[in-house]
Amino acid sequence: MGAFSYSGESPRTLRGGFTCFSRRGGGRGRPHVYLSRAGAHSPGSWGRRPVDELTEVIMDMLVELILMIPLAAALAFFWFKNRRMRSHLSELEYRVRAYEEIMNHSSDIIWLKDRERRLQFVNKSYYHLFPLVDSFVGLRDEDLADKFLADGYRRDDEYVIRNGKEYRYQENDKGSVWYETVKMPVKDPDGTVMGCAGLAHDITDRKEKELKIYEMEHVDYLTGLGNRHSLVTGYPEILAAALENGVDTYMIMISIDNFKLVNASCGFACGDEILRQLSFRLRNFVKNLKARAARVAGDEFCLIVENIHRRLNITELMESLRRQICEPVTVSGNTVAVELSFGVSTAPGDTRDFEELFKCAELCIRYGKKHARHGAVYFADISNSVVVRNVKIECELLNAIANNELTIAYQPKINADDGRLLGAEALIRWHNRTLGDIEPGEFIALAEENGIIIEIGYWVIEKCITQNLEWGACGYEMKPISINLTRRQFLDPNLMNVVAGLFTKYNYPPELLEFETTEKIFSENFLQARTAAESLHSLGVTLTLDDFGTSFANMIEITSLCVNTLKLKRAFVQDIDSNLGKQEVVRTIYNLSRRFELHLIAEGVETNREFNKITGIGIKSIQGFYYSRPLLPVDFEKFIGENHL
Repeated sequence: MGAFSYSGESPRTLRGGFTCFSRRGGGRGRPHVYLSRAGAHSPGSWGRRPVDELTEVIMDMLVELILMIPLAAALAFFWFKNRRMRSHLSELEYRVRAYEEIMNHSSDIIWLKDRERRLQFVNKSYYHLFPLVDSFVGLRDEDLADKFLADGYRRDDEYVIRNGKEYRYQENDKGSVWYETVKMPVKDPDGTVMGCAGLAHDITDRKEKELKIYEMEHVDYLTGLGNRHSLVTGYPEILAAALENGVDTYMIMISIDNFKLVNASCGFACGDEILRQLSFRLRNFVKNLKARAARVAGDEFCLIVENIHRRLNITELMESLRRQICEPVTVSGNTVAVELSFGVSTAPGDTRDFEELFKCAELCIRYGKKHARHGAVYFADISNSVVVRNVKIECELLNAIANNELTIAYQPKINADDGRLLGAEALIRWHNRTLGDIEPGEFIALAEENGIIIEIGYWVIEKCITQNLEWGACGYEMKPISINLTRRQFLDPNLMNVVAGLFTKYNYPPELLEFETTEKIFSENFLQARTAAESLHSLGVTLTLDDFGTSFANMIEITSLCVNTLKLKRAFVQDIDSNLGKQEVVRTIYNLSRRFELHLIAEGVETNREFNKITGIGIKSIQGFYYSRPLLPVDFEKFIGENHL
């Protein structure tokens, strides 16, 4: 070994009684460190220590290090926890600031209260309600609103805090502004209510739109009065109050007489002004009554009046009403006299149902215009009148098509020689849910008078076309179907266009459609009737002259009308077997038809004697009960099948 020299450094004392010395070799070697336990060796006698002593030192150091680990772990835990808490608090602060920023930018009014109803937070929109208040924290509603509002808000808050439930309501107590408010409980993680929060949303725009919709549904746009719908919705309340008080409710219908003439002579602007002025008078009249006024039709108004005990009272009321609203109306410098008709129905006397009560008042108006012009008609006075039944029929007829109340029966036309089916006549039938079965003789004339017959006629034509096509699709041979036309229908300027449109729509053969009209139409309106006949003939439609021989039409003129068929009226056929005069008339008509090459058919043949006499004269086309009554489509199909037609 090389020589060693003392480094001159002081020895260092270590844990466990060891002293550390260092020596550096005399050459350029590495320094050497030696450990010495006290009393074992001196520096002069340095030497390598036993391994077990070094191991013991290391073990002691490891023990001390292990004992320090829990402390280090605890310190690390608290350090990380503190850091996490700081991060969480920072995140919460960010969220609070974000939520507050969002609420401040909201147009809704938002607030937060504690259990004592003291404000803890309000957003900027809340400040707009109270611009003079600088701070709201700690204030209650009593400090901000009047007693009435504050008491209401207090009750709402107490309900939410006490029950822990949400509460919603709408109000417009803040002037003209409408708010929809929701109040909700604020709870801690354990579910304990700590206070309440509220949000008020401005719904003024929605309310204004709802009001406009309501006005459209309930208010007449021209007069500002209510409309029919407003009466429908308000009637139950009025009736219930009247019944509770033991009094009657009267519906008074008011109609302006000859109002169409006013429109025609003065113009619609003048007519509208008359309606507005009458409405103004009605509004003033009902101001002090338990009544509702409405405009229910073009020239008709309606009042529902409550709390009238005796008939005398309603009579006095009608006189007062007449005096106030029947004054002449001045429009654009012109004075127009106003005459009114009144119809009165009573609840519960006449009926309790609104629609029925309304119809009763309408019936009175229609009756009054025909029999008591400018007067008041009470339904109780006319309820059993024949006129009332006609008016009821007329009213019900308006909705007969829409209510699917009309049907068509078909009466066969038969060739007497071979029993072959020649065609059928369409005969309309009407069953009303209120009036029952109504004969055509009752309603056709009324429909002709008020013009409803035009719409009914179009419906019948289309129904017959579709029915014939349906039979054809089922394998039956399609035969011509004849349809009766009244005077108004036959002279209708739109008839040709409607028929042509139906032919195109259904691809229907024109020769399978016949129109029957009476001889009287040609005798009264020859030129106009001839134009209509020529128009229909140009479409390929066959024309039959019904009830032939009952009027005074010129036979030469008739032959120029493109008429194809003559039909004998039932009056010539009835009892012909015993009436020589009828036999001669029928024989003459038969000879004329042959001379002018017109087809002749006998209608209303019922008995064997009538059949034998008619066919004996030479008429072979027969229609009547002898072969069949008018049949519904299903029964008509059975008739064809059973008779092998």
